[in-house]
Amino acid sequence: MKSATSRITCRMLLALVAGWSAVAGVRADPGSWERVGEAGAWKPTIVGAVLKGKLYTVETNGGLWETDLGTGTWKQLGKAEFGSTRFLLAAGNNLYTIETDGNLYRVNPNDGSWVGVGPAGAWKPTIAGAVLKGKLYTVENNNGLWETDLNTGGWSQLGKPEFGATRFMFAAGDHLYTIEEDGSLYRVSVK
Repeated sequence: MKSATSRITCRMLLALVAGWSAVAGVRADPGSWERVGEAGAWKPTIVGAVLKGKLYTVETNGGLWETDLGTGTWKQLGKAEFGSTRFLLAAGNNLYTIETDGNLYRVNPNDGSWVGVGPAGAWKPTIAGAVLKGKLYTVENNNGLWETDLNTGGWSQLGKPEFGATRFMFAAGDHLYTIEEDGSLYRVSVK
């Protein structure tokens, strides 16, 4: 009798969990998706990054926006001073931008204030970039792969200048990954 009761209790528990999932809006189907926030609200987005579970985007009007990914609610941070942002990256507790003039900035994600990092204009030739373990890695139009210390802005070239065909760069685990103009994917060691 005890095992029959256990089976009934387990079935009731599963039914309760399944019912709660439906009420809470949790989707169990792989590949299912739902809109978060207003339809079309992110159409003016030019770059974005996720930091500590929040989406930060820069829009065509130069505004930096913080979005709650659970609800889709968003708010502007600071003044609309980000209209020249080419890249937006997240590392540690900060956001970083590389501007069209090649300047690298550390951005406070609480209020949108920013401060320059490293030599002015040094990142102008940047084609692609990613943050891995607190360091910024960029590919420049001189075909070089560069590592930047985000605290000081000091940078140095890694390896041979053979990254001229890189279109995109991503970080995962202990490696960088690049997608090249011919569509090839490469794993890049940085140590």
